Amino acid sequence: MTGERGLTIIEVLFVVAIGGLILLIVFLAIPALERESQNNQRRQDVNNLLRAISEYELNNTGNFYGPCGTGGVTPDCSSFINEYHVSLTYYSVSDIQISPQSLGSLQNQPTSPVPDNSVEIYNFETCNGGTNGASVNGASYSDVVALYKIESSSNQTALACQQL
Repeated sequence: MTGERGLTIIEVLFVVAIGGLILLIVFLAIPALERESQNNQRRQDVNNLLRAISEYELNNTGNFYGPCGTGGVTPDCSSFINEYHVSLTYYSVSDIQISPQSLGSLQNQPTSPVPDNSVEIYNFETCNGGTNGASVNGASYSDVVALYKIESSSNQTALACQQL
């Protein structure tokens, strides 16, 4: 023997266990990162839509664009999206609904009718930050909100409200 020493089986198992733990952490983090990336794309699309509506209002003496979209409202919003060069990465044109009316009857009620993959934009609304998503309390003609759903950490959808 020359006095050189190798690794014991305990040391090898310890290194393998640490490597396995690191891999487990990485595999658990990937879905959360994907979910956050999609939520960021949703927020960016909504932000682009609200900027276009603001530009439309500036170009049209404060008048609100609409109605357009799905759910029996015609026409679709493609002409607005094309004219104002709205960049959409997550949503498509068919997912957008713009209404110049307030939620009215949905005041102080959960706004659950918003489908999972759509954006609904309303006039005369303000975001209240609560579970209701939007409230008409104190809203004026220039108040505009976008309601859409994002994924939460428990793979559930949650209503999000973004205000112009």
